[in-house]
Amino acid sequence: MQIALYIIVSLIGLFTLMYFILRRFMLKRLPPNYPTSANISATKGKKVVVCAGDSNTQGNMGENWVLRVEKQFPQYAFLNAGINADLTHTLLARFDDVIAANPDFVTLLIGTNDINATMSPQKEKRYRQMKKVAKTPTYKDFRDNTIEMIEALKEKTAAKIAIMSLPLISEDLQHSVNLKADKYSEGIKAIADLYAIDYLPLREKQKAHLEKQLHKPKYQYEDTDKLIYYAVILRYILFQSFDRISKLFGFQLLTDNLHQNGTSAQMIADLVSTFIQKHSEKGES
Repeated sequence: MQIALYIIVSLIGLFTLMYFILRRFMLKRLPPNYPTSANISATKGKKVVVCAGDSNTQGNMGENWVLRVEKQFPQYAFLNAGINADLTHTLLARFDDVIAANPDFVTLLIGTNDINATMSPQKEKRYRQMKKVAKTPTYKDFRDNTIEMIEALKEKTAAKIAIMSLPLISEDLQHSVNLKADKYSEGIKAIADLYAIDYLPLREKQKAHLEKQLHKPKYQYEDTDKLIYYAVILRYILFQSFDRISKLFGFQLLTDNLHQNGTSAQMIADLVSTFIQKHSEKGES
């Protein structure tokens, strides 16, 4: 009995250590096709698509929708400017990387962490520990940062720009975190209208999908941190697919309340593919 208990405790300790090592690695690691000078040089002669955002764009905490779009447009060069745990202000701080690519198309999917960091003092503390925030993020910060990125793109590039409404944060549509994300997404739509850029209704598609399924989530938003822990262990230590993880946790669209499974990744890919195709056919890029 004591030996069995020792083994169980040791395994838990081992998994926890491996989790923190993996988490640290994933927070620091750039996507292989991040817009570095070398990757930008390799795009010469091709139209360039830059996908900018957080972990929902980087694609190693959930299904990678950028790769799905890339397969639809092999004639274009895709650069992934998504970084895990980024907020609008940390994306803005590195936005020169996006501008340097001289993109023909840019997609923006950002804001989940601006909201997530405000949901409890513990959440904010965690973002501070990751050096992602120095003060409590506000809606004004989110809006101002988003506008500054769009204005930089319009001033310094000829890119066609698409901005997406925020993905769901948990599958409880009435939770305060999703009601907050609804308001942020209304702001995104208003910004898109103001600057005459493409608005991609991701959130609306996800909500419609869940409403049609009459889905009742197994886990709540408050379970997010432990679900991320379990998901990292399942994906990178036990080699389960993100769709398998999503199914184990009883989700329809998400893997851990924040990141996308295959169904929702395909929703994003379809929206982005339609945006690129529309402007390609018009010959505007």
